[in-house]
Amino acid sequence: LYHHPLVHLYPSKHCHYKQSTASFHILTYRTNMLKSIPTVDYKSSTAGRRRRWLAMVSSVALVLVATSPSLDFEGAVSRLLADAATNTTEIASSKPNMLLLVLDQWRYDWDGMTPDTPTGPLPLKMPFLESAAKKGVRFTQAYVPAPLCGPVRACLASGKEYDECGVLVNHVDDWPVAQDTFYKLMRDQSDYDVFSCGKDDLFKDDKNFPFYSNLGGHASVDLGFTNAMRSAGKHRVTKEHAPYERFRTFLEQSEVGNETKASAYDVYKQCFDGPTGPDGAWSTDSLCSADKFTSEIYPDDFVQREAVSLIANSKKDKPWFMQVNFPGPHAPMMSTAEMAASVSGRTWPSPHDSAYKHMLQCPQVKGVNDDVPHMGGRCNYAAELENLDKLMHNIFKYLTTVKLIDNTIICMVGDHGEMLGDHEIMGKKVPWQASISVPLVCFGPGIKEGVVYKDPVTTLDLAGTFMDFAGAKPNDDMTTKSLKPFMTEGTTPPREFVSSGLFKWRLVVQVVDDVSYKLICCKGDCGQSPTTVPPPIGGWQLLLYDTQADRFDMSPIEDKPDVVEKLRQNLPDGWCTDAKISVKAT
Repeated sequence: LYHHPLVHLYPSKHCHYKQSTASFHILTYRTNMLKSIPTVDYKSSTAGRRRRWLAMVSSVALVLVATSPSLDFEGAVSRLLADAATNTTEIASSKPNMLLLVLDQWRYDWDGMTPDTPTGPLPLKMPFLESAAKKGVRFTQAYVPAPLCGPVRACLASGKEYDECGVLVNHVDDWPVAQDTFYKLMRDQSDYDVFSCGKDDLFKDDKNFPFYSNLGGHASVDLGFTNAMRSAGKHRVTKEHAPYERFRTFLEQSEVGNETKASAYDVYKQCFDGPTGPDGAWSTDSLCSADKFTSEIYPDDFVQREAVSLIANSKKDKPWFMQVNFPGPHAPMMSTAEMAASVSGRTWPSPHDSAYKHMLQCPQVKGVNDDVPHMGGRCNYAAELENLDKLMHNIFKYLTTVKLIDNTIICMVGDHGEMLGDHEIMGKKVPWQASISVPLVCFGPGIKEGVVYKDPVTTLDLAGTFMDFAGAKPNDDMTTKSLKPFMTEGTTPPREFVSSGLFKWRLVVQVVDDVSYKLICCKGDCGQSPTTVPPPIGGWQLLLYDTQADRFDMSPIEDKPDVVEKLRQNLPDGWCTDAKISVKAT
C-alpha cells in the first residue's frame, strides 16, 4: 500500500507497513483522492448527497480492500477512481458557466470571415472570432427579433417576440413590471449566479441596478441579476446627471496624459463631441490627443475590465451566467490613435447602392494623421471590431488562466446590425439584411466543433438555449426555443421560420425547397430602401427576397406566388393579409 503509485503518504517513525496501520494510510489516501475531485456546488442537495455518499463508500471500500489480502487492491482502487471521476464530472458538467458577449450594432458580414462585398474585398481581421468558430458552431443567418437596442434586448430578456416583449421603442420605461426574464428563471430554478455588465439597454433612463426603483411608481423590479456593473453608452455617458453610473464615475475620478495631466472626463467628452478642426481633425489645443485618449478610458476596454472583475469575484462553488454588453461598434465610430493606426493602409469597401461613394470615408483619406484619435468612416467601424475581438480574447484568456474555460460555454452575437451607408442608410431600424442579420458563434463543452449552419435562426433563442443548458424551464408565455440539441447533437433547429419587426414593418425568413426566402410587409412604403424597391400597392409594400443569393436586397422576386403565400401565413395577424406582391412598373 505504501509504495502504490497512486497513494501519496508522508512517512514518519509512526508509519509501519502493517495491516494495523492501514486506517492511517487509507485516511491519507482518501483525503488526497477527494482533493483531486473537481469542485462542485456543495449547496446543491443532489450534488451534496452524491458527494457524501461517494466519500463514505470510498472510505469503507478502501479500508476493506487494504485489510483483506485476498482482494485485488490495485484493481479496486482503479475502479473506484474511475467511478469517482465519472460521477464528479457529471455533477460539474451538468451546470456549465455561460458567457454571452454582445456587441452593439454589429452587422452580419463584418465578422472577418465574409471577405467579399459588391464594392470590393473586406480586409477585416477578427482572429479570435474565427478561431472560436472553428471550435464551435457558426450561424451565418442569425436574425434579430427587432433591429433597435431597447426592444431587441427586451426580446432576449423576456424570451418573447417583438410584439409581445412590452418594449416597442427606445427611451421609454415601459417594461411590464410583472414580466419574468430568463435571467431570473436561471437564478431561481437552477441556482445560477447571474451577472451583467456594460450597456445592457434594458432601461435607458434608469441607472439603479440591478433593481430599478423608479419604474411607474413600483418599488423595485427584479430582473434576475445577482450582481451587475452597469454603464451607459459611448456618447450618452457625457449627458448624464448625478448620481452617475460606473463609467462616468470612473472618468470623473481619473486623470490621463503623459507630460500634462487632464481630467479623463474632459478628454473623453471632447473626443466624443467630435473634431473641431477642418476635414475631421481635432484642433491643436484639443484635449483629444493620442497620449490622453487611450485604451485606459476607452468604453469597450472599460467593460472588458468590469467583466473580468465579475468573474474574479464570483463564487467558486456555484455556476454562473454573465452577459457582457459592449458599447461598440455602435456610433459614434471613434478610435484611439493606436486603433486608427492599426487599420491604416487597408482599403475599405465603399457603401453599396449609394450615389455618395464618399460616405464613411476614413479620416486618413481626408488627410488626418495616423497619430491622433479618429472619428467616422468604415475604417473606424473596423478598428472598433478588431479591438473588440482582442477584448473578447482577453476574457477568454482570463478564463483559461483561472482554469474555468473547460466548463464555460461562450456565445458572441450582435444585438442588431448597421447599414454603414448601404442604400444611403446609416444605423438600423430597417428590414434590410445589414440591419436585421448579425454574427453568431457559440463554442464550449459539449458543443460540436467546426459547424457552419447557413439556414435562418433567431437570436431570441439564445435565451431558451442558455436556460436549456442550465436546466431551467421557460414560462408558458415565452416563445424562445433552444438551440442546444442542434449545437450538441446535430438535430434539426427548432423553428420552421424566424421573425423580425419594428414600427411599421414585419418580416419572416423561411427555407422553401432549399432556398432561404425573406418576406417583408410594410404599412405604406418601407421608408429608406434600396433603389430597386418597387412602390406599394393598396397601402402595403410586400417584398420577397432570396437572402443568400441577394445579400444586399437588390433583386425583389415577383414570380413566386406560392412562396409568398407560404410565408404570408407566418406574418403576425393583420399584416399584409390580402396585400399583393409589389412589382416594378412596366
